[in-house]
Amino acid sequence: MPKGVLRDSGLINYLLDIKNKDQFLRSPKAGYIFEAFVIEELLKGLSSKFPTGRWEYSYYRTRNGAEIDLILEGSFGLLPVEIKLSTSVENRSLIALTQFLKEHSLPFGVVINHSSEVKMLSEKIIQIPVSFI
Repeated sequence: MPKGVLRDSGLINYLLDIKNKDQFLRSPKAGYIFEAFVIEELLKGLSSKFPTGRWEYSYYRTRNGAEIDLILEGSFGLLPVEIKLSTSVENRSLIALTQFLKEHSLPFGVVINHSSEVKMLSEKIIQIPVSFI
């Protein structure tokens, strides 16, 4: 399913008149802004690692509403990435990612959030703090 994302988080914050962290955290758009920021940072990193563009990115959404924020595909394989503003992740928010991993026989998926440590959330899902990207 298509999804539009304004990836310039500075521009988003300017347009929403968000000037500091407190305003950002109170904004109903905070999750969307954080997601856009993480996507842009990951895509910039991939562009520097694979400058010839031998990778693609997309968004995943089923008719039933299951979503994965970012699907990366390239010579490294297929990598689903879920992005959460929070510091912890509830198991119920991993259902779509777990199902995607199973359907595509993938070895692992990634959750990027505001946690303080890299850790396995399940057998196939690794949590990576946003500060590590």
